[in-house]
Parts: sequence; C-alpha cells; structure tokens
Amino acid sequence: ISRAMATYWTNFAKTTNPNKPTEALVSWPKIRRKSDPYLSIDNPIRIQKKYLSNPCKFWDKFRYQ
Repeated sequence: ISRAMATYWTNFAKTTNPNKPTEALVSWPKIRRKSDPYLSIDNPIRIQKKYLSNPCKFWDKFRYQ
C-alpha cells in the first residue's frame, strides 16, 4: 500500500494525474458523482462502487441508532 500511495502522490505532484507517468497496480478512477467507482486504499488496493455504502453496512450490524 505504501509503494502504491508513493507512486500515486509522486505522479500527482508531477502531472496532476495519479496514474501517470509511472503506472501503479490499480488505475485511480476520476470521480464526478457519488455513484462513480472509487479507489479503495486497502489491502489489496481495488476499485469499488457505491461510496459510503459499505461502511454503513458495517455499522448497521451494531444497531447504533
């Protein structure tokens, strides 16, 4: 994860694009709407959908309401 983040940040500092010039393991998608896929910075790094729906499912099982 640390190598991937270093690559994303270095690329962004050089080109304002976290995916270029050095290719990372997973291409960081552009987000324009809440429904767009996003980069989940976890082990492993992956693309996920429905931002914030997974954390809500996690907390729902504890009945925090």
